Amino acid sequence: RIDDDAFPSNKYKDLILDRKVHEIHPLSLMWEYCKLIASDPVIRSGSIKTCLFGQLKNVFFVLSLIGNVYLVDHVLLPSKDEDPTDQEIKLFVLVGLACLPAAITHFLDYTKLEWRVGSKARLNLASALMNAFLYFD
Repeated sequence: RIDDDAFPSNKYKDLILDRKVHEIHPLSLMWEYCKLIASDPVIRSGSIKTCLFGQLKNVFFVLSLIGNVYLVDHVLLPSKDEDPTDQEIKLFVLVGLACLPAAITHFLDYTKLEWRVGSKARLNLASALMNAFLYFD
């Protein structure tokens, strides 16, 4: 079926059909495109997962800063009455806690490819453009 809707939405249909696209603010067109893409459930859920994953990386970064401060203050510069084996245990715990976020982010970086945000967005864009501009008589 040939789609008679304007791309990305019918909000600016008259201006687009009159070839006055230059009168439309580019951010408004981008916002309409984002709404079109967000209407797809695969893209919407994948985008939410991607944003949450980015925030998880930020949390890991803040925790690593806190861990580094603890490392300097309590492990590398211990109090005089502290046992050296306690320092070693703290160091091993900090190294283990530092490796855990790396493993989680590594796993999620590969899992992110299965969320299909980019491929589905390109497919929707190509389909919309084909429906809008491919006419058969």
